[in-house]
Amino acid sequence: MRLDSHNSDSQNGDRMGEWFTILEELGKSSAIQYGRIDGTTSAPRWLERSHSQFDGIGGLLNLLESEEPGTSYPIPQQRNYAKASAGGFARIAAAQMFRGRVHPLMIGREVVTQRPSAKNWATFTNAETTKILDMAKAKGVSVNTLLLHELAQATFAHARLGEVPVRWMIPVNLRGVLNQPHVQQNHSTYLEVITRPRQTPTALHLSIQGAMNRGEHRIFWSVLSLLSGRSWTWRKRFLQKQMHILTGCLGAFSNLGNWNSNDGSPDCGGHWLFCPPVALCQPIGAGCVTWRGRMALMVQVDSSISQHDDLASELIRGWVSKLRN
Repeated sequence: MRLDSHNSDSQNGDRMGEWFTILEELGKSSAIQYGRIDGTTSAPRWLERSHSQFDGIGGLLNLLESEEPGTSYPIPQQRNYAKASAGGFARIAAAQMFRGRVHPLMIGREVVTQRPSAKNWATFTNAETTKILDMAKAKGVSVNTLLLHELAQATFAHARLGEVPVRWMIPVNLRGVLNQPHVQQNHSTYLEVITRPRQTPTALHLSIQGAMNRGEHRIFWSVLSLLSGRSWTWRKRFLQKQMHILTGCLGAFSNLGNWNSNDGSPDCGGHWLFCPPVALCQPIGAGCVTWRGRMALMVQVDSSISQHDDLASELIRGWVSKLRN
Protein backbone atom coordinates (compact mmCIF):
# COMPACT_ATOMS: atom_id res chain seq x y z
CA MET A 1 0.00 0.00 0.00
CA ARG A 2 1.29 3.48 -0.87
CA LEU A 3 -0.11 6.78 0.28
CA ASP A 4 2.15 9.46 -1.20
CA SER A 5 0.15 12.71 -1.16
CA HIS A 6 -2.50 14.69 0.67
CA ASN A 7 -5.05 13.56 -1.88
CA SER A 8 -4.11 9.90 -1.62
CA ASP A 9 -4.63 10.03 2.15
CA SER A 10 -8.17 11.28 1.61
CA GLN A 11 -8.90 8.97 -1.29
CA ASN A 12 -7.91 5.96 0.80
CA GLY A 13 -10.06 7.19 3.67
CA ASP A 14 -7.12 7.66 6.04
CA ARG A 15 -8.09 11.00 7.53
CA MET A 16 -6.01 10.20 10.64
CA GLY A 17 -2.95 9.72 8.47
CA GLU A 18 -3.35 13.29 7.22
CA TRP A 19 -2.58 14.64 10.69
CA PHE A 20 0.80 12.90 10.63
CA THR A 21 1.45 14.15 7.10
CA ILE A 22 0.93 17.67 8.42
CA LEU A 23 3.37 16.98 11.27
CA GLU A 24 5.95 15.88 8.72
CA GLU A 25 5.38 19.11 6.78
CA LEU A 26 6.10 20.96 10.03
CA GLY A 27 9.46 19.19 10.23
CA LYS A 28 8.45 16.61 12.86
CA SER A 29 9.07 12.92 12.38
CA SER A 30 6.10 10.58 12.49
CA ALA A 31 8.29 7.51 12.07
CA ILE A 32 7.17 4.41 13.95
CA GLN A 33 10.27 2.49 15.02
CA TYR A 34 10.60 -1.28 14.54
CA GLY A 35 13.52 -3.60 15.10
CA ARG A 36 14.00 -7.22 14.05
CA ILE A 37 16.24 -9.40 16.20
CA ASP A 38 16.66 -12.77 14.52
CA GLY A 39 17.51 -15.98 16.31
CA THR A 40 21.27 -15.67 15.76
CA THR A 41 22.10 -12.14 16.95
CA SER A 42 21.16 -9.69 19.68
CA ALA A 43 21.63 -6.60 17.49
CA PRO A 44 18.37 -5.22 16.03
CA ARG A 45 17.97 -4.44 12.36
CA TRP A 46 16.12 -1.12 12.48
CA LEU A 47 13.13 -0.39 10.26
CA GLU A 48 10.64 2.47 10.06
CA ARG A 49 7.12 3.05 8.83
CA SER A 50 5.48 6.48 8.63
CA HIS A 51 2.45 7.07 10.83
CA SER A 52 1.01 9.06 7.92
CA GLN A 53 0.46 5.71 6.18
CA PHE A 54 0.22 3.14 8.96
CA ASP A 55 -0.51 2.74 12.63
CA GLY A 56 1.60 0.41 14.77
CA ILE A 57 -0.25 -2.77 13.84
CA GLY A 58 -0.51 -1.76 10.19
CA GLY A 59 3.20 -1.03 9.99
CA LEU A 60 4.09 -4.44 11.40
CA LEU A 61 1.68 -6.14 8.99
CA ASN A 62 3.34 -4.27 6.13
CA LEU A 63 6.83 -5.29 7.27
CA LEU A 64 5.79 -8.93 7.63
CA GLU A 65 4.71 -8.99 3.97
CA SER A 66 8.39 -8.67 3.00
CA GLU A 67 10.02 -10.23 6.06
CA GLU A 68 7.88 -13.39 6.07
CA PRO A 69 6.15 -13.61 2.69
CA GLY A 70 3.39 -16.19 2.55
CA THR A 71 2.92 -16.35 6.33
CA SER A 72 -0.32 -14.94 7.70
CA TYR A 73 -0.99 -13.62 11.17
CA PRO A 74 -4.30 -12.97 12.95
CA ILE A 75 -5.00 -9.24 13.02
CA PRO A 76 -5.69 -7.89 16.53
CA GLN A 77 -9.33 -6.84 16.95
CA GLN A 78 -11.01 -4.48 19.38
CA ARG A 79 -13.41 -6.28 21.71
CA ASN A 80 -14.81 -3.25 23.50
CA TYR A 81 -17.75 -1.88 21.51
CA ALA A 82 -18.60 0.97 23.86
CA LYS A 83 -19.78 4.10 22.10
CA ALA A 84 -19.19 7.74 23.00
CA SER A 85 -21.11 8.78 26.10
CA ALA A 86 -22.08 12.08 27.72
CA GLY A 87 -20.01 11.11 30.74
CA GLY A 88 -16.99 10.54 28.51
CA PHE A 89 -17.41 13.93 26.85
CA ALA A 90 -17.66 15.62 30.26
CA ARG A 91 -14.51 13.96 31.62
CA ILE A 92 -12.47 14.74 28.52
CA ALA A 93 -13.64 18.37 28.49
CA ALA A 94 -12.71 18.78 32.14
CA ALA A 95 -9.30 17.20 31.57
CA GLN A 96 -8.56 19.53 28.65
CA MET A 97 -9.50 22.59 30.71
CA PHE A 98 -7.43 21.62 33.74
CA ARG A 99 -4.18 20.24 32.37
CA GLY A 100 -2.25 20.91 35.55
CA ARG A 101 1.37 21.94 35.98
CA VAL A 102 4.18 21.48 33.48
CA HIS A 103 6.21 18.38 34.34
CA PRO A 104 9.72 19.12 35.67
CA LEU A 105 11.13 17.01 32.84
CA MET A 106 9.60 19.40 30.30
CA ILE A 107 11.26 22.55 31.69
CA GLY A 108 14.49 24.07 30.37
CA ARG A 109 14.83 21.88 27.29
CA GLU A 110 16.40 22.93 24.03
CA VAL A 111 14.98 21.92 20.66
CA VAL A 112 17.63 19.78 18.98
CA THR A 113 16.73 18.71 15.46
CA GLN A 114 20.01 17.19 14.31
CA ARG A 115 20.27 14.64 17.13
CA PRO A 116 18.26 11.38 16.93
CA SER A 117 16.12 10.17 19.78
CA ALA A 118 17.71 7.71 22.20
CA LYS A 119 16.55 4.08 22.04
CA ASN A 120 16.88 1.17 24.42
CA TRP A 121 15.15 -2.17 24.65
CA ALA A 122 14.86 -5.48 26.48
CA THR A 123 13.74 -8.95 25.46
CA PHE A 124 12.17 -11.80 27.40
CA THR A 125 12.15 -15.57 26.91
CA ASN A 126 8.94 -17.56 26.53
CA ALA A 127 9.16 -18.57 30.19
CA GLU A 128 9.75 -14.99 31.35
CA THR A 129 6.83 -13.80 29.24
CA THR A 130 4.55 -16.45 30.76
CA LYS A 131 5.61 -15.27 34.21
CA ILE A 132 4.60 -11.68 33.32
CA LEU A 133 1.21 -12.89 32.06
CA ASP A 134 0.74 -14.85 35.29
CA MET A 135 1.72 -11.79 37.33
CA ALA A 136 -0.99 -9.72 35.65
CA LYS A 137 -3.55 -12.45 36.20
CA ALA A 138 -2.63 -12.76 39.87
CA LYS A 139 -3.10 -9.02 40.33
CA GLY A 140 -6.46 -9.13 38.55
CA VAL A 141 -5.41 -6.68 35.83
CA SER A 142 -4.74 -6.80 32.11
CA VAL A 143 -1.21 -7.24 30.76
CA ASN A 144 -1.50 -3.72 29.28
CA THR A 145 -2.31 -2.28 32.70
CA LEU A 146 0.57 -4.10 34.36
CA LEU A 147 3.05 -2.92 31.72
CA LEU A 148 1.88 0.69 31.88
CA HIS A 149 1.86 0.65 35.69
CA GLU A 150 5.45 -0.56 35.93
CA LEU A 151 6.54 1.84 33.17
CA ALA A 152 4.91 4.77 34.93
CA GLN A 153 6.47 3.91 38.29
CA ALA A 154 9.88 3.57 36.63
CA THR A 155 9.35 7.00 35.06
CA PHE A 156 8.54 8.55 38.44
CA ALA A 157 11.69 6.98 39.87
CA HIS A 158 14.13 7.91 37.10
CA ALA A 159 12.78 11.08 35.44
CA ARG A 160 12.78 13.22 38.59
CA LEU A 161 9.08 14.04 38.37
CA GLY A 162 8.43 14.42 42.08
CA GLU A 163 4.77 14.09 43.01
CA VAL A 164 3.39 15.55 39.76
CA PRO A 165 0.83 13.17 38.15
CA VAL A 166 1.82 11.97 34.70
CA ARG A 167 -0.56 11.72 31.76
CA TRP A 168 0.09 8.92 29.25
CA MET A 169 -1.39 8.47 25.81
CA ILE A 170 -2.52 4.90 25.10
CA PRO A 171 -3.30 4.12 21.44
CA VAL A 172 -6.44 2.00 21.02
CA ASN A 173 -6.90 -0.30 18.02
CA LEU A 174 -10.34 0.06 16.38
CA ARG A 175 -10.06 -2.84 13.93
CA GLY A 176 -13.24 -4.85 14.26
CA VAL A 177 -15.17 -1.71 15.24
CA LEU A 178 -14.44 0.56 12.27
CA ASN A 179 -14.24 -0.46 8.63
CA GLN A 180 -11.37 1.38 6.96
CA PRO A 181 -10.57 0.82 3.26
CA HIS A 182 -7.25 -0.92 3.99
CA VAL A 183 -6.38 -3.04 7.01
CA GLN A 184 -2.87 -1.57 7.27
CA GLN A 185 -3.86 2.10 7.43
CA ASN A 186 -4.52 4.07 10.61
CA HIS A 187 -7.21 2.47 12.77
CA SER A 188 -5.87 3.84 16.05
CA THR A 189 -7.50 6.28 18.37
CA TYR A 190 -6.29 6.83 21.92
CA LEU A 191 -7.00 7.36 25.60
CA GLU A 192 -5.34 9.79 27.97
CA VAL A 193 -4.69 8.15 31.34
CA ILE A 194 -3.33 9.80 34.47
CA THR A 195 -0.78 7.90 36.54
CA ARG A 196 0.40 8.82 40.02
CA PRO A 197 3.26 7.88 42.33
CA ARG A 198 2.44 4.78 44.41
CA GLN A 199 -0.73 4.16 42.41
CA THR A 200 -1.77 0.51 42.57
CA PRO A 201 -2.21 -1.64 39.43
CA THR A 202 -5.86 -2.14 40.38
CA ALA A 203 -6.52 1.61 40.55
CA LEU A 204 -4.89 2.14 37.16
CA HIS A 205 -6.83 -0.79 35.67
CA LEU A 206 -10.14 0.64 36.88
CA SER A 207 -9.22 4.04 35.45
CA ILE A 208 -8.44 2.59 32.02
CA GLN A 209 -11.52 0.36 31.95
CA GLY A 210 -13.72 3.24 33.04
CA ALA A 211 -12.42 5.41 30.21
CA MET A 212 -12.96 2.61 27.68
CA ASN A 213 -16.47 1.88 28.93
CA ARG A 214 -17.37 5.57 28.67
CA GLY A 215 -16.22 5.47 25.05
CA GLU A 216 -13.53 8.09 25.52
CA HIS A 217 -11.44 6.46 22.79
CA ARG A 218 -14.38 6.81 20.40
CA ILE A 219 -14.74 10.48 21.35
CA PHE A 220 -11.12 11.28 20.48
CA TRP A 221 -11.59 9.51 17.11
CA SER A 222 -14.80 11.46 16.43
CA VAL A 223 -13.23 14.81 17.34
CA LEU A 224 -10.20 14.25 15.11
CA SER A 225 -12.47 13.03 12.29
CA LEU A 226 -14.58 16.16 12.64
CA LEU A 227 -11.52 18.43 12.63
CA SER A 228 -10.26 16.60 9.54
CA GLY A 229 -12.99 18.43 7.66
CA ARG A 230 -11.19 21.74 8.25
CA SER A 231 -8.74 23.10 5.72
CA TRP A 232 -5.14 21.90 5.52
CA THR A 233 -3.92 25.36 6.57
CA TRP A 234 -6.21 25.45 9.61
CA ARG A 235 -5.06 22.03 10.75
CA LYS A 236 -1.41 22.97 10.31
CA ARG A 237 -1.87 26.04 12.50
CA PHE A 238 -3.77 23.97 15.04
CA LEU A 239 -0.95 21.42 15.29
CA GLN A 240 1.68 24.14 15.52
CA LYS A 241 -0.03 25.40 18.66
CA GLN A 242 -0.52 21.91 20.09
CA MET A 243 3.16 21.02 19.65
CA HIS A 244 4.20 23.68 22.16
CA ILE A 245 1.72 22.77 24.90
CA LEU A 246 3.83 21.11 27.58
CA THR A 247 1.05 20.09 29.97
CA GLY A 248 -0.30 17.24 27.87
CA CYS A 249 0.89 13.63 27.76
CA LEU A 250 4.46 13.05 28.88
CA GLY A 251 4.62 9.85 26.89
CA ALA A 252 2.84 7.25 24.80
CA PHE A 253 2.66 3.55 25.58
CA SER A 254 1.48 1.12 22.91
CA ASN A 255 1.21 -2.68 22.97
CA LEU A 256 0.80 -4.45 19.63
CA GLY A 257 -0.19 -7.70 21.33
CA ASN A 258 0.82 -11.33 20.79
CA TRP A 259 1.68 -12.46 17.26
CA ASN A 260 1.48 -16.13 16.32
CA SER A 261 1.07 -17.41 12.76
CA ASN A 262 -2.27 -18.67 11.48
CA ASP A 263 -0.75 -21.56 9.56
CA GLY A 264 1.63 -23.13 12.09
CA SER A 265 4.72 -22.01 10.17
CA PRO A 266 8.02 -22.76 11.90
CA ASP A 267 9.25 -20.37 14.58
CA CYS A 268 12.56 -18.88 13.46
CA GLY A 269 13.22 -17.42 16.89
CA GLY A 270 14.15 -13.89 17.82
CA HIS A 271 12.01 -10.87 18.61
CA TRP A 272 10.34 -7.85 17.09
CA LEU A 273 10.79 -4.43 18.70
CA PHE A 274 8.39 -1.53 18.33
CA CYS A 275 8.03 2.02 19.63
CA PRO A 276 5.66 4.91 18.83
CA PRO A 277 7.04 8.30 17.72
CA VAL A 278 8.23 10.95 20.19
CA ALA A 279 8.04 14.73 19.98
CA LEU A 280 8.86 17.93 21.86
CA CYS A 281 5.43 17.89 23.53
CA GLN A 282 5.47 14.12 24.16
CA PRO A 283 9.11 13.17 24.68
CA ILE A 284 8.80 9.54 25.86
CA GLY A 285 7.64 6.62 23.75
CA ALA A 286 7.32 3.02 24.92
CA GLY A 287 6.20 -0.04 23.01
CA CYS A 288 5.65 -3.76 23.42
CA VAL A 289 5.36 -6.66 20.97
CA THR A 290 5.03 -10.31 21.94
CA TRP A 291 6.40 -12.35 19.06
CA ARG A 292 5.65 -16.08 19.09
CA GLY A 293 5.17 -15.90 22.85
CA ARG A 294 8.31 -13.83 23.55
CA MET A 295 7.81 -10.29 24.81
CA ALA A 296 10.05 -7.36 23.92
CA LEU A 297 9.92 -3.82 25.33
CA MET A 298 11.37 -0.66 23.84
CA VAL A 299 11.73 2.93 25.01
CA GLN A 300 12.80 6.03 23.13
CA VAL A 301 13.35 9.53 24.50
CA ASP A 302 13.22 12.69 22.40
CA SER A 303 16.48 14.56 21.80
CA SER A 304 15.06 17.67 23.48
CA ILE A 305 15.81 15.95 26.81
CA SER A 306 19.42 16.88 27.51
CA GLN A 307 20.32 13.51 29.07
CA HIS A 308 18.11 11.51 26.75
CA ASP A 309 20.57 8.61 26.31
CA ASP A 310 20.88 8.13 30.07
CA LEU A 311 17.13 8.44 30.63
CA ALA A 312 16.29 5.84 27.97
CA SER A 313 18.69 3.39 29.63
CA GLU A 314 17.37 4.13 33.11
CA LEU A 315 13.75 3.77 32.05
CA ILE A 316 14.20 0.40 30.37
CA ARG A 317 16.24 -0.93 33.31
CA GLY A 318 13.68 0.27 35.83
CA TRP A 319 10.76 -1.03 33.78
CA VAL A 320 12.30 -4.47 33.26
CA SER A 321 13.45 -4.85 36.88
CA LYS A 322 9.90 -4.41 38.11
CA LEU A 323 8.64 -7.08 35.71
CA ARG A 324 11.40 -9.59 36.50
CA ASN A 325 11.16 -9.31 40.29
